[in-house]
Amino acid sequence: MCEEVRIPTKLGCIAGCWYGNRNERPIVALHGWQDNAGSFALLAPKLSHYIPVLAIDFPGHGKSSHHPPGLLYHTLDFVRAIRQIMRYFRWTKISLMGHSMGAAMGFHFSSVFPHLVDVLISIDILHTRYHSLEAQISFYRYSIDKFLVETERKLKADNRKQPLYTFERLQEVLHEASERSIDIDKTKYILKRNTTKCADKELYYFSRDSSTKLLQERGTEPGLCIAMAKQMQQIKWLAIKGGASYHIDEESPVTKTIKEWHEKNNPNFAFHVLPGLKHHCHLTNADEVAEYILPFLQKHRPPEQVEPTFTDCKL
Repeated sequence: MCEEVRIPTKLGCIAGCWYGNRNERPIVALHGWQDNAGSFALLAPKLSHYIPVLAIDFPGHGKSSHHPPGLLYHTLDFVRAIRQIMRYFRWTKISLMGHSMGAAMGFHFSSVFPHLVDVLISIDILHTRYHSLEAQISFYRYSIDKFLVETERKLKADNRKQPLYTFERLQEVLHEASERSIDIDKTKYILKRNTTKCADKELYYFSRDSSTKLLQERGTEPGLCIAMAKQMQQIKWLAIKGGASYHIDEESPVTKTIKEWHEKNNPNFAFHVLPGLKHHCHLTNADEVAEYILPFLQKHRPPEQVEPTFTDCKL
């Protein structure tokens, strides 16, 4: 079981689920793009017997507040959200566990604030993504025009029609959208926080902010990505790759350089490949993933007593 948490911000609230002892500093779990805290619904209880877990919804996702119409989402918004959480709870250190985009945000935060991070667990993404200059220009062109259309739709709410689905159809949609890395029976953990039921019928619609589809990524490039990784030498870092996933390419020059550099210079770096597991291994194969995370936490992250304060905030 988890307890719902609301962390107030200037733009509303960051929502989350707290698993385990509220009097200990937790490991903060960061979900992937278009997912939410429900992504950790099966893994977090297994870890919380040893250390509490605070799984958050990034802004625009799950039960967290949306940006006002006309305001784009940027990956730096999510990096700032991590810092806001730290400041709210008055933690002097933070432990991070991220999946996919959440792992990239954990990497980004850890490289900027390495003195604030004690433990980083990266699930099926090792570092921030980078794209060719041509691809970045093309995406900016597409996303800006698309965002203007989306903003107009939001401002004309009466003329906006939400696509409606049965819950069973939603499960199929998410299963396919995840490239079948989320088992059908486990899609419910994410859908519960990303959808809303119609008041008068047994149909649902996606209630996450549709503008998150046009997320503006920080334009890293190979040299910057490697330089960021070298800032993290003192961080206890565990990386897990799904063996059947392409999201960590061990033959990529950047990935290879980062991995080899940390294996040589960071005695507390560990990298494991879990054969046969897909991208959402932390949800679909929580037991197997926990077998690697728990010993790492027990070795590197002892429980730490704190006195967190929760403020209930309407979304």
